[in-house]
Amino acid sequence: VFAYGALNYYGPDSEWNPLPEEDGRFCGTCRVKEKCHYYSRWHPRSSAASVKDDHLQAGDQSSLYTAYRPDACIFDEEIDIEDTYV
Repeated sequence: VFAYGALNYYGPDSEWNPLPEEDGRFCGTCRVKEKCHYYSRWHPRSSAASVKDDHLQAGDQSSLYTAYRPDACIFDEEIDIEDTYV
């Protein structure tokens, strides 16, 4: 048995990262979100096809106990889990 994993899409070295020099971004306050392919995928400009982000609502109680934010940037330096497996 042989397995291989790599970090190809997420993380700071991704070719899709619109601002590789900056960490700690959040989609809600990001200044380059219009250039971000990930943000564009989940927040289309047309209202015909939109994704409802129930988990991003202000009523989320998880932020009361942890520093977790569901809109954290997937291209952050802390992302180190493989996203491609063979």
